[in-house]
Amino acid sequence: MLSSIGHRGGIVSAVSNLANAEAAMRDLRLQLEGFDYGLLLAFFSSDRDPAGVAKAIAEAFPDVPVAGCSTAGEIQAGVLLEGSITLMAFRSSDFRIIADLVQDIQQLTLHRAFEAGRQLRGRFAEIRRGNPPRGKSFAVMLVDGLSNREELVVTAARCAVGEIPLIGGSAGDYQLFHEATLIFNGHVVRDAAILLLLETEIPFQTFRIQNFEPTPRRYVVTAADTEHRVVHELNAAPAAEEYARALGLQARDLSPAHFAAYPFIVRAGNDYFCRAIRQVLDDGGISFFCAIDEGMVLSLARQQDMVSVTRAALADIDAAIGGIESVLGFDCLWRKVEIDNRQVRKGMETVYRHYNINGFNTYGEQFNGMHLNQTLTGLALGRRWEDAE
Repeated sequence: MLSSIGHRGGIVSAVSNLANAEAAMRDLRLQLEGFDYGLLLAFFSSDRDPAGVAKAIAEAFPDVPVAGCSTAGEIQAGVLLEGSITLMAFRSSDFRIIADLVQDIQQLTLHRAFEAGRQLRGRFAEIRRGNPPRGKSFAVMLVDGLSNREELVVTAARCAVGEIPLIGGSAGDYQLFHEATLIFNGHVVRDAAILLLLETEIPFQTFRIQNFEPTPRRYVVTAADTEHRVVHELNAAPAAEEYARALGLQARDLSPAHFAAYPFIVRAGNDYFCRAIRQVLDDGGISFFCAIDEGMVLSLARQQDMVSVTRAALADIDAAIGGIESVLGFDCLWRKVEIDNRQVRKGMETVYRHYNINGFNTYGEQFNGMHLNQTLTGLALGRRWEDAE
C-alpha cells in the first residue's frame, strides 16, 4: 500500500495505490478524515476503470463535488507517481466553488465555442447573484487530451470566465494515446470538458514554466491536416524525414525520447511556445498535441536546465505571494519523459516537494486563453491571511 498525505493551507492531498477502487477510497477517506471538503480533484492511472473510480469516490465522499481525469502520471506532495489514485481536497471554508461542463466539444466551431462560453457565463452569474464576492477568482479546466479540441474549449472557457486567470490540463493515458477519460460527480463524462470557477481569499498566482528556447533551424509547414493536427510536409519534404534529418537520424529511429528533448517552438509576439510531437505516423507524417496550420513557421528548440529553470520560477512566485503553501500543477508528459531520460528525477522531486506540487502529467496544458505543450502550468496558493500574520 502507498499512502501519503500532504496538507498545507487551504488544500489537503492524499494518494493510494491499492488496486481495488473501493479499498483505495477507504484508504483515502481515512487519510482525509476531518477535512471539510468543498471540492475533490481526482487524478488516476489510466489502467484503472474510470467508472469504478467515479462510483467509489461518490460513495466514499457523498455530496462532495468531484472532478477528475485519467493521467499520464500522477503528482502528489511533490512525488512523481504512476498507477495511483490521488485526491486534492479544497477546504469549503476557504473556497467557493462552481462546477459545470462544456458539452459536445466535438461539435464546437469558433461560433459555437463563443455561444457555449456565453451560456456558461450566464449560469455562473446566476449562481453568484446575491452572493458578495469572496476574495479573488480563478478557473480550472480539465479536457480530453485526445479530443483535438482543446483550443476551442479554451475559447469557450475564456468566454465564460472573462479575464479571470485560467489553468488546466489535458487528460491522458501514459503513452498509449488510446483513451483519455474525465469523471464528474460520480459519472464518466465523454465529449465534454469540465470547468471549475473558484473564489478564495487565500493569495494565489497562476503561472506557466517552460525550459526551451529556439535554435536558428526553422521549418515551414507546407502540407498539413489541421483538423487532426498532422503535419505531412516541412519545407516541402516529408515531415518525419525532415525532423529526423535535423537530429542526424533516420525517421525510423525517432522515439518519444527525441520528441521530449527536441520539440518545435513557435513565436507569438515576444514569446515562444512549444508545439510538442505526439507520434510519428506510418505514412511519414507527424501528429502534434497542439494546433498546427499550413504556413506556420516552426523552430527546432533547445533545452535549458529543467531543474534550475523550474526552481527559479517557483522561487519568484514564492516571494511574490509571501510563501507558497501548495501548488495545483499540470505538468506535460514529455517533461516527465525528459526528467527520466536526463536522470534528474531526484532534483525535480526535491523542487516539487519543497513547493508541495500536486496534480498530474498531461497531454497538454492550458493557461489563460492558450493551449500549450511541454510546460508546467499551475496555481500557487499562499498562506491564509490569518496564518501569515
